[in-house]
Amino acid sequence: MSEKILFTVGNDNVPPFRDIWEFYETWPRTRDRVVHLGQNGNLSPDERLLIQWMIRVMDRVSPSDLDQLCG
Repeated sequence: MSEKILFTVGNDNVPPFRDIWEFYETWPRTRDRVVHLGQNGNLSPDERLLIQWMIRVMDRVSPSDLDQLCG
């Protein structure tokens, strides 16, 4: 059975995230795609603002933050 793919970044297939750690670990590879979606996606102004805030928060998250959340 083949692995389900959420999306592809360049030549890198990204499977669905199972937890917050996987999302965090994938963020450096997926950030540009999220930025592109926020700039070029068919989004309302509110949705665009939500994406911008998500990027700001994710850019500031560190492993110690996740330890506090999940630890």
